[in-house]
Amino acid sequence: MHPLPEAVRAALAPLLTRSVALRDQTVDYVLDGSGRDILATLPSLPDDGAALVARPGAYFGRERIGAVAALHPGWTQRAADDGRYAFYLDASVDALVRFGRVLTAVTPDEDPDDDEGRFRLLVADVARVVVRNPTQEGPRPARLRWQPRTMADLARAGGVPAGRAPRLVLSVLLDPRNFYRYTRLLDTPAGHAFLSDHHDVLPELAAGLGAQVKGYLARLCASAPDVHGPLLGDLAVDEEATVRDEALAMLAWLDAPAQVGLLAPRVGRAEPTRSREAALRLADLDGGLEALDEILSRTAGGSDDVERALQLRELTTRARTFREPAAGPSAPAYEPPDEDLLEEVRAQVAHARGGGTSFGDRVRDLLPRLPDVRILRDALAAAGASDADRRVAGCLLQPRVAAEVADHADRWWPLFAERLDLVAEYLGDDVDGYPSGAVRRPEPGPYGHLDYERWVDTPSVVLTVLERFPVTPEPLVPRLAGIAVGRTRYRHAARRALASHPGAAELAAASLHDGDPDVRRSAAEWHAALGDATVVAPEPGWELPPGVSAHVRSLPRAVLDHIDLFRQEALGHGVPRADVDRWLALARPDVRLGHGWDGPVAARQGSPLMLPSDVPVPADRYTSPGEEYVVEHQLLATIDLAAIPPGHTDIPLPPDGHLLLFANPDLEPYPAGSAVYVPAGTPVVERETALDWEPVYEYDSPEDLDKHLRSEGELRVGRGYTLPDVTRELEAEHPHARRLMDVWGGIPDTVAPERGSGAWRIGGHAFDHEGWGDPARRSAAPDGEPDGWSRPEDWVLLAQWDGLPMASVYWTVTRQDLAARRFDRVVVAMYSNP
Repeated sequence: MHPLPEAVRAALAPLLTRSVALRDQTVDYVLDGSGRDILATLPSLPDDGAALVARPGAYFGRERIGAVAALHPGWTQRAADDGRYAFYLDASVDALVRFGRVLTAVTPDEDPDDDEGRFRLLVADVARVVVRNPTQEGPRPARLRWQPRTMADLARAGGVPAGRAPRLVLSVLLDPRNFYRYTRLLDTPAGHAFLSDHHDVLPELAAGLGAQVKGYLARLCASAPDVHGPLLGDLAVDEEATVRDEALAMLAWLDAPAQVGLLAPRVGRAEPTRSREAALRLADLDGGLEALDEILSRTAGGSDDVERALQLRELTTRARTFREPAAGPSAPAYEPPDEDLLEEVRAQVAHARGGGTSFGDRVRDLLPRLPDVRILRDALAAAGASDADRRVAGCLLQPRVAAEVADHADRWWPLFAERLDLVAEYLGDDVDGYPSGAVRRPEPGPYGHLDYERWVDTPSVVLTVLERFPVTPEPLVPRLAGIAVGRTRYRHAARRALASHPGAAELAAASLHDGDPDVRRSAAEWHAALGDATVVAPEPGWELPPGVSAHVRSLPRAVLDHIDLFRQEALGHGVPRADVDRWLALARPDVRLGHGWDGPVAARQGSPLMLPSDVPVPADRYTSPGEEYVVEHQLLATIDLAAIPPGHTDIPLPPDGHLLLFANPDLEPYPAGSAVYVPAGTPVVERETALDWEPVYEYDSPEDLDKHLRSEGELRVGRGYTLPDVTRELEAEHPHARRLMDVWGGIPDTVAPERGSGAWRIGGHAFDHEGWGDPARRSAAPDGEPDGWSRPEDWVLLAQWDGLPMASVYWTVTRQDLAARRFDRVVVAMYSNP
């Protein structure tokens, strides 16, 4: 490690490019305080040297660095940081104060008389060097010295009043602009002790922090939740949901009376939208329901009070209704797991005290190995977590765990059998006819698109668990019956959950004469499925809006469920029901050809090319002065149309025969392609081709592309639906079109596998990845020619191939030509972003 004089020289070397004498004066001032007049000289130094000291982490060109190295052979910016590190490790507090004065003097726009500003500048540099410098992990890491108490001593030595110093230290360490850098200085035993010693200043500081920092602060408070209770209570009703979650996770380690004392007053004051989670916690605690009753008794009738009263009345009624001893089936006792697994459970429980809402992420891989999730719940409760039920149940609402719920529901149902109020809460009330559940709508990401990464269909998840109950819980029967005779996709799961109920048929029959025609249709569908031959079930797709085509109504159940999911999400994002339904009337069915579908084999890719002997190989012919040449088209796919049942698309495809799709997806001069129809029973022979075009993507030659296509194997039929890309014309008629497409494009594909990303699509709307417009409509006027071939509305998508990176190939044709089998009039286009 550098001796202090050498360390200071290395750190301040850039100041010495003009005068060696200046070096000695500055170093002497920092080390022993002599020559204070140097501070008046430093601001007038040339910027090239001062900048290297004031902004050591910034990038500087070779010329500036070379000028310093010329006077100090071997000097580098890394050497300057090493010098700073050595100095910050061993220098006295007074020397550190003087070094801070030097930094202030050479930093533009810094007030040398601002003691707090000087402290912030110095601590920012300390954090940069101490936290990032690799040598910190050596035998004497400097970060062990730089604890908040050291910083408070430094602030006081630098002129900050003693009573102000702790607040200044915490405001610096929690500064939203730099707190990531400071976490290793504050999240330590010494840091936790400092927070506890000065807990009284935290509520005021927290009020001005962003959500991320407040959540971090809540986790820090886990070291002493009893000390930080008032702050955690405030954060439990914060305007940001993520902060509320973190605060409640930390408060869970206090006993019930302490939590009731902290949360009840805040639930009584805070806006109802910010106090729901805290009220739910109160309902889970001994004495909490009584506290909620007391709040209800004091409501004064204002708008917030009315909303609060409705919320609390619903919550308390649900808690009391569903926690009766005989409310649901008795959950069997579980066998304790082996000791190794128990040890893992204990480790995760120990981490839960400071882990906050990260608990679910940590135990995600552990859950499928537990024969019963109550093992984890009981371990949490034994460790003192008052939210053990809710914390473990909440793991089921994580995307990856939720996606596997059908495989692991046997592990989950006993927990929910003991907490039927959580089942009722996760189902929620009806909003626009849908169970509201505990779903949080995804917010727009940085590019305006909705981020569904952490979206979970909560009602579907809990209904899946309910299907495993050996007996349908009687208190849930009315709610399940209401869902079962609805028009939403949830009705099927609700009926399965009611399958064990002896009165299921009577429940269905009771709604056959309801005043709502949708309820009557749903009840008839349910009753017929129960085996009553006297009831006629409605046509499939009856639940879709009136304008939706019969082709779409006949899609498989999983696809109809996806349409329903889109409808629910669009309504949840504020699009009026009438606008959603009008947009759905534009939906068109399509056929997906790819791997993993469960339909018949319908296509193969690549060669061999099988054509009638009298049909020429499709090609483009070019002439130029003195020569003529031919560029043949490459066969990409051969589709067996007989494998695509009638009605799977709404375009007039031939009922049988083979459709051959050709393309040379080249950018120069332009993509060429064609389509050939070979009627069923027509003799064909294998044809040779002489391909002569230049692939522009990841293939070395046309033959290389053909080899890849052939290796992909056979393609099977899947079914899906498409909605149109947004155009100005559509926006004029559908003002919510862009939000509707943003919702539709973001919904997870896992909900409806038929909507997966197959490489080939037949029919439907063309999907334009690049924003150039509908390729089918554009085909009416190739290359923008004003005298187009026909009306744009006559053109349809025949096929789309998304098998190239960042490019799609389209085959389009008019409905009239397709019906007349005029495949010679097919137009091929490619949209790409190479």
